[in-house]
Amino acid sequence: RMGLVGVVLVALSGCGDRLAQREGESQLDWGERLSGQLGCPVCHSASGARLQGPPLGQEWLGEVVLRTGEVVIRDEAYIRNSIVAPMDQVLDDYFPVMVPYTDLTDDQLDALVAHWRHSSRPPAAAGSEVEAPTSNSATSPPGE
Repeated sequence: RMGLVGVVLVALSGCGDRLAQREGESQLDWGERLSGQLGCPVCHSASGARLQGPPLGQEWLGEVVLRTGEVVIRDEAYIRNSIVAPMDQVLDDYFPVMVPYTDLTDDQLDALVAHWRHSSRPPAAAGSEVEAPTSNSATSPPGE
């Protein structure tokens, strides 16, 4: 019987061309496809539901609290680091179980970050409620 780490390692073996950007594919669409191929939705929900890992639907540029008590901003640098070195900044109230994705290229990381940013709630204006995006058909992340 294979655990989650084994499943992820099998999924990553022989990734090669399967993870390459397809001709005509936007960065956002590529990031969404990569997320699915890498198994991200198994632990990170797009709907905001709590799973093994934090949901994509958190506020972009919002503050997150780490297990250490430190408060950091959920931005591109935070998401990139969370993908390649997930044990560096584990969110409070989550177990440190994510495996690092160190074999991804910078372009693949950029695409994943674009997908996570698009799937996040835009930064809320002071005193207003902002809805999460409902469609992945847009070609640019919120706020651009």
